[in-house]
Amino acid sequence: MGLGHVTRDVVIADEIRRVRPDLEIDWIATSPAREYLEEREEHVLPVSEQWGDPTGQAESLAGEAQELNLVKWALGLRKGWGHTGRLAFDLLQSGRYDVAIGDEAYDLAMVLVDRPSPPACPCFLLFDFLGLDAMTWSPIERVGAMKFNRVWSSEPRGRYHPVFLGELQDIPPRSFAPFRPDRRTWAERHALVVGHVLSFDPTEYRDRASVRAR
Repeated sequence: MGLGHVTRDVVIADEIRRVRPDLEIDWIATSPAREYLEEREEHVLPVSEQWGDPTGQAESLAGEAQELNLVKWALGLRKGWGHTGRLAFDLLQSGRYDVAIGDEAYDLAMVLVDRPSPPACPCFLLFDFLGLDAMTWSPIERVGAMKFNRVWSSEPRGRYHPVFLGELQDIPPRSFAPFRPDRRTWAERHALVVGHVLSFDPTEYRDRASVRAR
C-alpha cells in the first residue's frame, strides 16, 4: 500500500535484477502503488484486485485532521487480512515462485505465524518498525494491539525471514506486550538488519550550496 513502500521496493527489485538480469517478478499491489508499478511496466497480478483499498481506508480514518490511529486501522482490516493472507500463501504453495518478498505484508505474516511448517518457497518479510502501541485508553484498542504484537513477537522458526529496513537503534527497547520480548532484542535475535533503502544517492546531497541552488 502507499507510495513510500513501493518506491523502496523497486529499488530492491532493480538491485536484484542487476545481479540476476533473467529475473521475472510478479507484483501484488494496491492503489496507488499499483498505478506506480504499471507506469514502470511491471507485471502486477490481477489477484491484486482482491486486496481492497487499504490506503483509501487509512485516508478515510485519518479524516481532515490527517491523524491516523494505526491500531484502529489494523483492526478494521484484520478480517480482510485473513482472506488475502490465505490467497498469498496459496501463491507461495503453487510452485510458481522461487522466493517471495513482502513489504509490511501483515496479512501474510499472520498466516505464516500460525503455520506449523514453512511455505514451499523462502519468504522474506520487510519491516521498518516493530510492534503496535495503543494510541488511546480504549480497552478494545489495547487488546487489539496486544493481539497484533503476538504475531510480531512470535519466533519465525524458519517459516519466514524477517528483514528490518533501518538501523537497530531505530527500534525502541520496549516490550511487545506483557511476558513478551522487547522489540530490539527480538530484532537482534531474529531479523536481518540491513539499514535504510533509499531511492536516491545521498552523495548528491552533500554539497549544501549546490542543493540550495537547484
